[in-house]
Amino acid sequence: MKCLLVLLFACVAVCCAQNFVENREHFKCFQHMECGKNEVYQCCGMCFELTCADSSRNRPCQARCYKGCYCANGYTRKREGGFCVPDKECRSVVG
Repeated sequence: MKCLLVLLFACVAVCCAQNFVENREHFKCFQHMECGKNEVYQCCGMCFELTCADSSRNRPCQARCYKGCYCANGYTRKREGGFCVPDKECRSVVG
């Protein structure tokens, strides 16, 4: 039984790492929406994303969690509503 639980949690982690979201109540993954290149779906993201032009982290949010597609680690939005570009490319745009 213990091995079965370990296997179940491992499957949930792998499933959810591929743009799927874990339903913790039922230990199942389901895909919420298709995200673009270099984006990942988050159940509880910020109300805004940093962009190459605006890296201010001090913005008020109405709620704690926002669902949607966000840039993956190592990527930043080139502009609001734009594509996610590698952080190093973003620094060259700003600098």
